[in-house]
Amino acid sequence: MYYAATRCHIESAKLLLNHNLEIELQNYLYNELNTYAKEVVELFITHAVKLRHFSKDINSKIVTRNTDFIQNSPNLNKLAQRCEQEIQKMKNIKIGSSDKTIHSMYLLTNNTNVLARYANNLEVLDWYKNSKQEFPLYGPEVARTIENGTNRKNYLKEYVKKKSL
Repeated sequence: MYYAATRCHIESAKLLLNHNLEIELQNYLYNELNTYAKEVVELFITHAVKLRHFSKDINSKIVTRNTDFIQNSPNLNKLAQRCEQEIQKMKNIKIGSSDKTIHSMYLLTNNTNVLARYANNLEVLDWYKNSKQEFPLYGPEVARTIENGTNRKNYLKEYVKKKSL
């Protein structure tokens, strides 16, 4: 992770973080905040805030240390507040008449078959169109997850079509 971060290999860092890697922000950002590209700092903070929301152990040392570290920096705290606002907005966007939200379906780790089930839902498609502009921090990640669900749905359709021949 350190190599990817210091050399601004964003895609490599995202790949590592997508596997729910817990990072301790202080190890990466302490005294080096100005040496990292803005994208890297943003990636680490969005990941830390997301982990705080989805961690089974909200009181874990890493979550607590990251929260404290963010709160002690005005710039990081401002970014974390923007993350919180986006997450809250996603929690408010319902998918159909179910209890599912954009937040629960696409920011949480879900089975691709579950994602495929909602791939053509009008609320999801409508949200997808504007996701990157309206949600600059988490929109690209959620859009990728929606694309994975859509791809899975298309794959299943093709499979069924070939089997029925």
